[in-house]
Amino acid sequence: NLNRDIGNINNSLNGTGNTTELGSNTIQINGTRNTARGFNNNCFINGSVNEIDNSINDSTVIGGKMGRALRQGEVVLGGGSFNIAAGLTQSSKIQLSNKTTDATVTKLRVQDISDAFITLQINSIVGYEIYITRLETGGTSGTAGDYSYRNQRGVVKTDRIGTISITTHSTKTIGKVGVNGTFSVVDSTVGSVPSITIEVNDRADVNNLWSATMYLHEVATNIDF
Repeated sequence: NLNRDIGNINNSLNGTGNTTELGSNTIQINGTRNTARGFNNNCFINGSVNEIDNSINDSTVIGGKMGRALRQGEVVLGGGSFNIAAGLTQSSKIQLSNKTTDATVTKLRVQDISDAFITLQINSIVGYEIYITRLETGGTSGTAGDYSYRNQRGVVKTDRIGTISITTHSTKTIGKVGVNGTFSVVDSTVGSVPSITIEVNDRADVNNLWSATMYLHEVATNIDF
């Protein structure tokens, strides 16, 4: 355990069977048989048999059993996962944001981290609900203070080879001053890691701040489909 202990800083483990792997720093764990998979920073786990994936930071498993944080800054509630493996049944909450200054279609990023999107497990069904705010801050054609606040529900299926299908159920404008702007959930897969994110765009010469909260209800399986 020497290399692991040298590489782990300021961790606090309260309970039995908890593990922080190499590069886990500033980790708080309460409960039993929980694991931070390494190169994690500023994470919290409460409950039993929960996990935080390697290189995931600022994430929390707030309770329950067999939850798994797969995304940066994610807040997870474990659902037991059929007592098979962490992360098969859970719900979670993720924040995304970005800026636009023209009509270019732009991807929102998890925690506004470059190229950080919402990774998906294969053989999974993920129901989602989005609350997204567009706030104009200026630009030669923009009006500071105009905004839109919208809601969307849908579901994402990811098969055994990582092919993604997205079904949108409903989109609703809750409030706005000015225009809505445009957004959609899209496939953002990079390499062999399937992922989704939100794409946004508005008018030319308009400066916007975009912020979204995305709730996920996730069921995955080791049975291929």
